Amino acid sequence: MFSISLIIQDDGPYKEMVYFPPTIDALILVLLSGIATGIIVLLSLNFKLYKQPLSLMVLAINLAHIFFYYSKLSVLFYQPRSELHCKVLGILHVFGLEPAAFWEALFAHTFYTILKQPADGEARVASMIKYYFIFAVLYPLIAGTVSFFTASFSLFSR
Repeated sequence: MFSISLIIQDDGPYKEMVYFPPTIDALILVLLSGIATGIIVLLSLNFKLYKQPLSLMVLAINLAHIFFYYSKLSVLFYQPRSELHCKVLGILHVFGLEPAAFWEALFAHTFYTILKQPADGEARVASMIKYYFIFAVLYPLIAGTVSFFTASFSLFSR
């Protein structure tokens, strides 16, 4: 059920949303996903699968997930002690989550392009990949940097 208290935070009760829980029991799924994603990235780099456009996009998706997972796991080793630390984690959090979503949408577009025009689909993908990098990396980097100056992750509590 949806709780309106997550949106309206006036004098009434509210629910605190913990983006970076500091205990291992709250991060078990993140740890397992981070390990699996790390293995995929290492295998992709080891076998040089990034030379093909679709494999490069899969690697980019997984690298974005690495940023997301390990920014959440970092609080197990170094607990946030200030608002600055929370804001830096917020940048990594945003820069991990948003590029993954962009790369996934762009992967779907690429797959559609290849299916629509099988004869020259691979060549078109190779020419579009540079634009994909600009869109899927530059915008989330700007959004992550801007999140430093907003109150998105600035609520620090001990």
